[in-house]
Amino acid sequence: MLDKLLEHAAYLSAKDQNKIRQAYQFAEKAHGGQKRLSGEPYLTHPVEVAIILAGLRQDADTLCAALLHDVIEDTATPLEKIQDLFGEEVLFLVKGVTKLTEIKISKSREEMHAENTRKMFLAMAKDIRIVFIKLADRLHNMRTLEHLPRPKQIENAQETMDIFAPLAHRLGLGLVKWELEDLSFRYLEPDRFWQIRDKVAENRRGRESYIQNFCGEVEKILRDNNIHGEVSGRAKHFYSIHRKMQTQHLEFDQIFDLSAVRVLLDTERDCYGLLGLIHARWKPIPGKIKDYIAMPKENNYQSLHTTVIGPEGKQVEIQIRTFAMHSQAEYGIASHWLYKQTDKSKPGKRRLKQKELDYIGKLTWLRQLAEEKKDSTEFVADLKTEILFDEVYVSTPKGDIYSLCHGATPVDFAYQVHTEVGNRCVGAKVNNKIVPLDSELHNGDVVEILTSKTGKPNSDWLSFVQSPRTKTKIKGWIAKQNKQQHLERGQELLHAALREMLLDPALILGNAKYVEPLLKRYNFHNLDDLYTGIGHGDVASRAVARIFQENYKEKNKPAKEPKQILEKPRKASSAGVVVDGVDSIMIRLANCCHPLPGDAIIGFVTMGYGITVHRASCKNVSALQERKIDVFWQNTPQQTYPAALEVAGFDRVGIFKDVLNVVSDSGLNVQEATARKSGQGECKIHLIVDIADLNQLLRLMAILKKVKDVYDVYRVG
Repeated sequence: MLDKLLEHAAYLSAKDQNKIRQAYQFAEKAHGGQKRLSGEPYLTHPVEVAIILAGLRQDADTLCAALLHDVIEDTATPLEKIQDLFGEEVLFLVKGVTKLTEIKISKSREEMHAENTRKMFLAMAKDIRIVFIKLADRLHNMRTLEHLPRPKQIENAQETMDIFAPLAHRLGLGLVKWELEDLSFRYLEPDRFWQIRDKVAENRRGRESYIQNFCGEVEKILRDNNIHGEVSGRAKHFYSIHRKMQTQHLEFDQIFDLSAVRVLLDTERDCYGLLGLIHARWKPIPGKIKDYIAMPKENNYQSLHTTVIGPEGKQVEIQIRTFAMHSQAEYGIASHWLYKQTDKSKPGKRRLKQKELDYIGKLTWLRQLAEEKKDSTEFVADLKTEILFDEVYVSTPKGDIYSLCHGATPVDFAYQVHTEVGNRCVGAKVNNKIVPLDSELHNGDVVEILTSKTGKPNSDWLSFVQSPRTKTKIKGWIAKQNKQQHLERGQELLHAALREMLLDPALILGNAKYVEPLLKRYNFHNLDDLYTGIGHGDVASRAVARIFQENYKEKNKPAKEPKQILEKPRKASSAGVVVDGVDSIMIRLANCCHPLPGDAIIGFVTMGYGITVHRASCKNVSALQERKIDVFWQNTPQQTYPAALEVAGFDRVGIFKDVLNVVSDSGLNVQEATARKSGQGECKIHLIVDIADLNQLLRLMAILKKVKDVYDVYRVG
């Protein structure tokens, strides 16, 4: 078995082959004595998986991981041993492939299966090689499925048809996809499978002779026109024949293109040139011409397809593509994946070429689904929708082409273009006509999304959008808006409750010595969480205000024995901040978070620079806890402080000027203003403005949000 594997891995260096030899010997020892249900040594399975991956020309670490992928689960081998012998990268891949079966016993069988699937795909999405290994593992298991009981055959075949074959298609692994489909078809509908197989075999010799003669005609066209290329015939796969019979309601005898002709050429120009020559030679069938070169499929498949009336009046399907396109069609993402390890401490992180960076986006949807869906059954349902969808191609008025799932609506399209386009969507034009947002889009539609700065998602959209990703984005926006409403309501309620108790909200909420004990008591991370809890009804505003009142009285009790000499009133520093119990000390406001009067603040003792004051919510606070000191704001009329803001919007001529005009019209001074492009059609404007207090800043932010094409304004730090 080892010789067979090394023969398939001959493209690797001698050093890499030696590593594979060591992995084989390790797996052989670990699985010693274990048998498969077929009676073969268990080692046969990991070796066959590695051979499949060698056919995809995978790297040595991937082949080693394939050889070891069942060692953790099926033997007592410690993880450290794999890492010591083969490195952290191989261990990372092995752990990613290992079946994840830590499921609660209380779950139903379906829930357990769904949770397993979600965990498996979450692991697979971390590194594309884990996907390759898992697909190869499934392919070999399907090749040997006859040794399992019938119920298990059906279960595995259905899962393969629902998830693994479409996943292979999504990644462009044509060879793997076709075999998985045919094997699944064999066990799911055995009578139909053998019927089609026997029918195909009946006239195989005559059909092969016909295709061979047709290929000769195409080769003559190439020679006559000095075009270099290769012509071959191929039989269609059993499952693709079955699907055609089902979708077009045909009997087997009504299918004329059981074989197809494939032509591989050097350039795109040659492809289009040959298409014209073929149509001049044989009459094309209307509606059967597909240009996947100009409009690639979602998995980057490119080819020209046409069906013509050939000799004897028979239909012949012809596929024309370049050699490079053919490699993509057969091996998909695997044909472009080059591994360059740059940091041994971070397995799975590597330097990628731009082409590879484009391809990694193909798995983004998978990771997002696995991470976002808390319910595993819902995840599996959405996974099937995502990888099984038939593609619909639509374009923008500028000609940008987008691939959507079958049944997609203008709202799905809007979110495909950009999340903010979807969030601001108020209408749509399809082929220059206003249409309802729940209209179904079709191939070739030109779609224009109408947006407004006051537009916002509607929960009713969830009833008609088709893409799970669109649904997730809409739900996320609604949840965020609900949280903001709860936050604002909670802030109003707490301020009112404090005023009822004759407490100044700015004094109480702006002082960390009052705020921090209460946040700890209720297990809130910051004031925003407290406000949200009050607004949501989880915490009573009056109860919180009473605690603040008690803390205030406790920390401001008069001394038991009043001093005979009155203390001098403490002076605020130039920063407007007083240090509790300390006078005449240098104080500065932190540049990382730019605290303002009204913010909850906290001070930290620094070496040689006095005390630095941060917002209590500043991300740098956690690293400075040991040097903490209580500080609070002192009224300092006419004083201003620098506040850092980020304004996000859709890029257009004049947006920078409009933002600055708003600040100027508010009577505020701008210390610094810079603008930059942050993405396709978007920009971010960074401002540092002189502000008197938090309330003035919040008013400015509210006005800035009303500027045309601005969709977000937030503090920095």
